[in-house]
Amino acid sequence: MLNEQPFTMTIHLVNTRAQCNDIIVERNRRTGTPLSIVETNCTLSPNNVSGSFSFNLPTHKSSVRVGINGPYFIGALRICLNGQSYAETEDSAVHELHELDVCTLFYANNQTIGRSTDFIVRLIKVINVTKPLHRNDRTYYGGIF
Repeated sequence: MLNEQPFTMTIHLVNTRAQCNDIIVERNRRTGTPLSIVETNCTLSPNNVSGSFSFNLPTHKSSVRVGINGPYFIGALRICLNGQSYAETEDSAVHELHELDVCTLFYANNQTIGRSTDFIVRLIKVINVTKPLHRNDRTYYGGIF
């Protein structure tokens, strides 16, 4: 169940004039050309100096490239990863997948983000097993990244 949780990545661009149609998201593959990913919920702030966009990650082990066409600078990036919670009940066990909602801000003091910058996101699986005190009670399995 934990390996099947779908992830959505949201990237917030801070202090930039990049427009939604200037952003390209691609999934890198081992061979061949990158596969285009459709970004959703692309929004710009009313003052047009920051914006955000989201896209679904195809797998948990994905290499994604975000390109911005044009002469735009970026003051900072905020990368967020989201996954919905899910629960499943059986006769002898309850499986609960906790919601994933984490964000990290990347910036450099008195500088803009470089022309080619790599960010690596690694997740650790945490699984909790709670055995019952009584024979007829259920075992609880909880998982979160």
